[in-house]
Amino acid sequence: SGTPIRNDADPPREQTSFMNTSQSADSPSASPRLLRAYAYRLIGAEISATARFCDRTVQVCPLPHDDGLLLDSVECSSRSRAATIAEIPEPNHLQSRTAFLLNGTFNASEDIQGTLQSIHSSMNRGDRLFSILYSPYAQWLFVLASWLGLRRGAIPSTFVTETDLRHLMKLSGFEIVRVRP
Repeated sequence: SGTPIRNDADPPREQTSFMNTSQSADSPSASPRLLRAYAYRLIGAEISATARFCDRTVQVCPLPHDDGLLLDSVECSSRSRAATIAEIPEPNHLQSRTAFLLNGTFNASEDIQGTLQSIHSSMNRGDRLFSILYSPYAQWLFVLASWLGLRRGAIPSTFVTETDLRHLMKLSGFEIVRVRP
């Protein structure tokens, strides 16, 4: 008496799927790797606004855990990596424009001014430097992101405020054109 009666004239029921169809493989919540890729695509789009007009983009002094995801998200005609400042490739000609990319390098550096001065001596007038720095006010966020598996590598040891960065850049011969939060 407790079994449901099915009429053969009733169409068969579709099985209900409990998968959230609003989440696709491209959504940022799909996995930590995809979330990192999404964040780097946003940062890469900001860099690409200028770097696409350069002849090449060189990521200088990448950190050991850097897999090149940010560099890959930058639109430009040529991309390369230089493990040290001494390995920065020479420009093809004096009129070439290079975008230099530093991703978290200052957060792992104990001599930011020395790094800036060394890079400055390798640059031409039309070259641009893009530095990704991590906020000193979000150190707790790095601990959480590492715990959740969203980031790899050591927790940044050096945090630079915007005011400190402006002073360091000026001392090293650079001018800050744009700061994005």
